[in-house]
Amino acid sequence: MSELQHNNVNVLVKSEREWNLLMESLEGQNITWGGKYRPTEINNWNDFEENTVVTIKDNKLTYGRVENLAYPTLFYCKGLLLKVKE
Repeated sequence: MSELQHNNVNVLVKSEREWNLLMESLEGQNITWGGKYRPTEINNWNDFEENTVVTIKDNKLTYGRVENLAYPTLFYCKGLLLKVKE
C-alpha cells in the first residue's frame, strides 16, 4: 500500500488475516500504537474478531468495536483500502 493519505479514519477488518495485512502495510509510515509500538508489534484482533475497527488518528492506532465509529470508515480488503462507508 502506498503512503496512507487518510488520517482520522476507521478501517474495518473482518479477519485476522486482514488485520495482519493492514498492520504490515502501515509499517514505515510513521503510524504507531500510542506513539510507542510499531503496527505489527500488537495484535488485538481476537478481542472483537469480525467486529473489529482500527482507528488511525493523528498517526496513532487504536482499535475497538464497529459500533464505535467516529470517523469516515474504510474497508480493508485484499491489501486495499476501499470505499468510505457513510
